[in-house]
Amino acid sequence: MTEKINISKFQLYVIMFHYMLGPASVLCIGGEANQDAWIAIIIASIIGIINFSLIYGTIYKYNNELSFVKVLEKYFGVIIGKIISSIYVIYFLLTSVLIIRHIYEMVTMYLLVGTPIIVIIFLNLLMIIYAVNKGIETIARAGEIYFFATIGAYISFILFLTLSDVIDINNLFPVLENGLKPVIKASLPLFIIYPFGELVSFLYIFQYLNKTKGTIKTGTFAIFSATIIITIITILNIVTIGVYLIHNSAYPTMKMIRLINVENIIQRLDSLAVLIFLTSSFFKLIIFIFVICNSIRDITGVKKYQYFIIPAAIIIGIISILLITSYTKLIYVTKFVEPYVSLPFELIIPLIVVIIIVLRKFLHKFKET
Repeated sequence: MTEKINISKFQLYVIMFHYMLGPASVLCIGGEANQDAWIAIIIASIIGIINFSLIYGTIYKYNNELSFVKVLEKYFGVIIGKIISSIYVIYFLLTSVLIIRHIYEMVTMYLLVGTPIIVIIFLNLLMIIYAVNKGIETIARAGEIYFFATIGAYISFILFLTLSDVIDINNLFPVLENGLKPVIKASLPLFIIYPFGELVSFLYIFQYLNKTKGTIKTGTFAIFSATIIITIITILNIVTIGVYLIHNSAYPTMKMIRLINVENIIQRLDSLAVLIFLTSSFFKLIIFIFVICNSIRDITGVKKYQYFIIPAAIIIGIISILLITSYTKLIYVTKFVEPYVSLPFELIIPLIVVIIIVLRKFLHKFKET
């Protein structure tokens, strides 16, 4: 690591919290399980915590001062490690494209209707370039500020929905109408990609912590906290707009927020809701671009990651405009990424690293005896 950078455990907690909310907070994830979507989220989060603690935790425990690029080089050899790291960069670029397209779709639906895509993408990337250029410490401090605003907003939305007399608790029943199979089937993509599997990017962030002790506990608590928020939002979606509208809405949570009407005084909170939801998506995209640029730095040996920020942003912008031309294509690509692209990067390769770590320790102890 070429820079002396330190972030605290609480700062790690808040950026992981924002990161996991991201687009997941407005998409009503786990919808395939219908009224049992909230159960799918809880199951996925439990699997996610196990994956984070055992697999990512083991990698961090034995390599807490190394970025994941250096970890891959350590266990696979320099050449193979660099090749795998380069493929990871492509994967992070693809995921960043999906996130910025979600940002564009939401902005044009609820804030800047009819605004050309190039304008929105350019302005978003401009802000993200500035943030990434400032470094992870600045990103983490901003996360602390926005954290309390985000929590306050979610509490307000829950309270206002309760007071708006739009909740029908019967929408949650019957529970497990079709058994556990649909719930398990819906929970697996959540574990693999949205939002728990994507925590693999934090293997590139942990090296910047000022203290190594308690890192995995902090991350686990962040997963737990985000799970509570996402589960509550999902339940509110089900009991307000219902399963049918969830399946037929681009962003169900926004449709739910539109139902808020407290005594004809507190209403039309769409714009505020979009800003709150976009904040988490911005943090997720910022983390991805930060990781992309630092990975390229470690692969190439260049001293500063800042050299790669603008090229990475340009590539993401061009792909998001030229290749993903509609919301339908965005959903199609996302569904392709989940089972076929994300699994190797978020589970299989880290698991292989853990197996190598365990075998090396076993062989070392065997030689000593």
